[in-house]
Amino acid sequence: MRVWWLDCVAGNDWSYRQDPRDSGVLLWVVYRKRRFGRQMAVMPPLTPHLGPVEIIPKPDGEIEVRSSLKLGEDDLRWLQDYAYVSLSTGPGISLAPDEGIACRGKDRMTHLIDTRQGEDSILSSMKKKRRWAVRAGEREFKLKSNGTLDEIWEAVRGTFERKGVDWTFSRAMVDRIHEAAGKRDCVAIHCAYPHDSDDLAAATFFIWDHQDLYYLLGGHTPADNNSKATSALIWSGIKLAREKGVSFDFEGSMDEKIASHFRSYGSRAVNYMNLRYFGSRWIKLYKRIF
Repeated sequence: MRVWWLDCVAGNDWSYRQDPRDSGVLLWVVYRKRRFGRQMAVMPPLTPHLGPVEIIPKPDGEIEVRSSLKLGEDDLRWLQDYAYVSLSTGPGISLAPDEGIACRGKDRMTHLIDTRQGEDSILSSMKKKRRWAVRAGEREFKLKSNGTLDEIWEAVRGTFERKGVDWTFSRAMVDRIHEAAGKRDCVAIHCAYPHDSDDLAAATFFIWDHQDLYYLLGGHTPADNNSKATSALIWSGIKLAREKGVSFDFEGSMDEKIASHFRSYGSRAVNYMNLRYFGSRWIKLYKRIF
């Protein structure tokens, strides 16, 4: 997880935690929030998972970073410092059978597209209806790759308000992400407009690193009938990922309708674990009810 990203979404409320292991050091990112008068470790907004990774020093002075790990009781003892912990780990993390501190919450899921295959191959792996929507969107809308923050915010805000979805992030946070990613040349906002109108139809917000291009945010307006504009914009993001030599990551969703939409592009599902700990029976009861 990049430091600049954590600074944007977590401010001063995050830190590293280092715990010794036989072979090296287990490195966690901890995002702390105080709720109900108690200290909790939870997930920052817009962040799919937080590791951990093991840092292993080598005799030649180099280091090895392992992200596929089995966590035991000693690795998780620090959870007891908090009243509540909800941490989504990386895809390669699992729990040892005899681990008795944490409980496993509902697994999360993301969807990836391997862009090393050709464009024709990616298109052919899409569902027929989605492939049609991509081509129709390219014909019926003006697509641009230099969108603005106002455009993505208009699309996202309208989508959230129509669906009645709660906000977990602010415009100021999106601005910070865009500014920080822009300094590193790893952000793009794509937009779509009808050919005969200046009314925004859809917008998508992408960021990337050395491994993946992430579909961070997206939204549409009533001008995007049948999601054709959105389909064309996601396809433009997939092509951008292929140009960068990285995978396309939808960032996942446990909402079945959204997950089905992601699968229609020919993506493959990747599971990762949600790690939970309750240090307070009152908070456990509250989470069960709400």
